[in-house]
Amino acid sequence: MRKTITLGQHRDEVEIIQQPAPNQPGRVLWADGMVTEITYDDLNALAYMAERARSKVPLAAAAAARASDGAAVEAALRSYGSI
Repeated sequence: MRKTITLGQHRDEVEIIQQPAPNQPGRVLWADGMVTEITYDDLNALAYMAERARSKVPLAAAAAARASDGAAVEAALRSYGSI
């Protein structure tokens, strides 16, 4: 399944090659050929951040973190005060 992830001005075309489940990570193929794991929570966090970006709400700089870095995604959300 191909998805376009857009965070602010940054846009990545990714392919979800294994859909994550609540207790099992998935895998994402990035445009540069890198394959990373993504958790169910990371995918939800990215969807949330993308929606905030589309609604033109300013995001913290860390919000552009890739899904492979769950700690950065969590830090971005915490810095924005959403969790």
